[in-house]
Amino acid sequence: MGKVFFLCAWLQWSALSFSIWAQQSLYWDMQQSTPVSTMATLQVSSLEQGNNYGNTSFFTTLSVSQNYTGASGGNNAGLAARPGALSIASSGSAYIGVSLTPPSGFRIRLLSIAFGSRSTASGPTRWGLFSSADQFTNPHHTATMQANSTWSWQQSPSLSLLATQPLALRIYGYEGTGAAAINIANWRIDDLTIHYQLEAISLPVSWLYVRAASSQYGVHLRWATANEINNKEFQIERSTDGIFFVSVAKVEPAQIDSDGAFSYSVVLSVSYIPFLLTPNIRQLYFDRAAQRLEVLITGTAGCKQLALYNAMGQLVKRQNVVAVMMDAGVGCRIGTMGLPAGIYYLVVSADGQRSEGKAVQLY
Repeated sequence: MGKVFFLCAWLQWSALSFSIWAQQSLYWDMQQSTPVSTMATLQVSSLEQGNNYGNTSFFTTLSVSQNYTGASGGNNAGLAARPGALSIASSGSAYIGVSLTPPSGFRIRLLSIAFGSRSTASGPTRWGLFSSADQFTNPHHTATMQANSTWSWQQSPSLSLLATQPLALRIYGYEGTGAAAINIANWRIDDLTIHYQLEAISLPVSWLYVRAASSQYGVHLRWATANEINNKEFQIERSTDGIFFVSVAKVEPAQIDSDGAFSYSVVLSVSYIPFLLTPNIRQLYFDRAAQRLEVLITGTAGCKQLALYNAMGQLVKRQNVVAVMMDAGVGCRIGTMGLPAGIYYLVVSADGQRSEGKAVQLY
């Protein structure tokens, strides 16, 4: 009996719900102001050295990071922080900032933030995460830190900050008690890590019905609307993961208004046989206690191979996995015992297809 391969095609029109992308990460090793890697759909600004007390080099090799798991060493980001209570005004408390812009039709959910920190005797003793969601008025999290010139790992608890527009984040350092000197960095940050997820939002409209059925020739679609006034065309979109949609057909008249406005229908799922999909890593998690990576793969079937590469692009681990894909995906794992802490990239291969490399940090 031959193998049966299922392709899960999502047919999108209007919608009363949203789809969720698996957790993603942004990571800065401070070799430059941009993250090591990012999703092409998410716009990430360069890091900002805000409210600096005088002029200091942003990235230097002075006082390299150490004393916490995963410290990358090398460059770190330095700030000259003024002493005293929090002030978000110009010439107030120093901060390191970044802006995240979700793609059209998506919202971003901030899940957590973490970084290595070193504060000198004149540096800040507290840090706080603020955002443009409320004009940097209230902290999403604050924590104390030691002003003793020693590196330590700072991490927020689970967060749930949502934004559909560009979201500016700032990590302020404040409540320093020493005598800060102008043009002298007294607070350093390294290995900044932001965990987030993108959520595809579909907007509600009024439809009579939308139906889809598979056959040996493909997928048959039928729909009806209560009214169509000043419409241009229907656009039929297809997705292999329920998140990214591409237009596959157009039908006139339309649910796109002549002024360019548009709306989507409900999202339908149809399984059919003829095609294979490029393997897709939907979830990737480092189980530190078990010293392994837990992986959720969708998009193909049969024999899969997991390959782990270091930041230099060198293959450090390879493992074959035999599994049959279900609509929800299959879980795989690959051991990381003996690998040093740092950033790695996982690639999945199956049936001549390869996934894009997905970054993960071992610590």
